[in-house]
Amino acid sequence: MRSIADRFDTAKSSVHNSVMNITGILAGLKSDYISWPFDDYRETAFSFQTRGNFPGVLGAIDGTHIEINAPEEHQKDYLNRKMSHFVILQAVCNNRGLFTDCFAGVPGSRHDAHVFRQSGIYKAINENKRQYFPSEQFHLVGDSAYPVMSWLLVPFKDFGDLTEEKQRYNFKLSQTRIVIEMAFGRLKGSYRRLHNLNTKLENIPIIIMSTYVLHNFRMLYEDEYTIEIEDTNKDFNDTMKTVPSSTTASSAGIKKGQKFVNTFN
Repeated sequence: MRSIADRFDTAKSSVHNSVMNITGILAGLKSDYISWPFDDYRETAFSFQTRGNFPGVLGAIDGTHIEINAPEEHQKDYLNRKMSHFVILQAVCNNRGLFTDCFAGVPGSRHDAHVFRQSGIYKAINENKRQYFPSEQFHLVGDSAYPVMSWLLVPFKDFGDLTEEKQRYNFKLSQTRIVIEMAFGRLKGSYRRLHNLNTKLENIPIIIMSTYVLHNFRMLYEDEYTIEIEDTNKDFNDTMKTVPSSTTASSAGIKKGQKFVNTFN
């Protein structure tokens, strides 16, 4: 913002106000550009199946970090193991990399599973699962930071003793869910502001949501939305990928995963 203010001989505060006005307008368009595939279940699942031959997938879910300056209050909540301050983003995307649900601004010390339980999508599905998954054949895919559920399938933990069938299952799931990592990489590669958000905490979710909206707009309307895709897990995996013991797997999810293991055999 300082460089813009200097270039146009404008007060930095004026530039900041203009930026926040624009990002607020963009974030307000969330419902127009970020939506669950309520009317496209089968098309969405078919599209995912062409990627990794994993049936019934309506979305891939994951989280990533955005570095911020140290906030004035509750600094420890935003610290990760590298002693940097972060907020966490969580999103679901379809096979094209379009975000279908977004959640942002959770303090960086939180675990994926904690963020997941705080998110609007988790609460909405728990309140009305059938609205989001019209039959038991549909589900999301995530990584091992998430709890396995009837509507969320994750890899089997590999302690070196996985059967070939479970390894095959993990591979197919990984091939399917990689699209969300690519979407985050495209998002961060496109909007360099997300490398470090030097602003008040209350502005951060608005700014992040505006980039989600812009990402989807470009995916929908630009013929070539090409950008260098960043490795979004380089700061994330080492701090966020051990599920706490308080997170319990559902028996329905375990059975569903095992069913796919048998199918892929």
